[in-house]
Amino acid sequence: MTPLAMAGIVLASFAGGSIFVVTVVFLGIKLNLKGMGTVYAGIRQDARFYRMWALTGGALGAAFSIAIPLLDAALIKDPWYGLILMVVSVAIFMPMVLFLRRERRLGSTLV
Repeated sequence: MTPLAMAGIVLASFAGGSIFVVTVVFLGIKLNLKGMGTVYAGIRQDARFYRMWALTGGALGAAFSIAIPLLDAALIKDPWYGLILMVVSVAIFMPMVLFLRRERRLGSTLV
């Protein structure tokens, strides 16, 4: 695979992940699926909120599109394959968790 093809795959995965995650979060909040509307009730759902979800989804899509071929090329098998992908996911979601905690703290003082 050429570097240009890999860059195209990463860019497409970033765009797809951004759109997909924002759509799932928006619909989950509006339809109160699994109590998402209740959980996010104290957090302002403005452009920053959805921008952070878009960046998180995009980073997750791009990271997986890079990690999966590398793990396959390195001949890494289960259970390490799954564990490495879980660590990548946690590392990507930590800034989102910190953002939501900060927004929850700021939202509770404004009420």
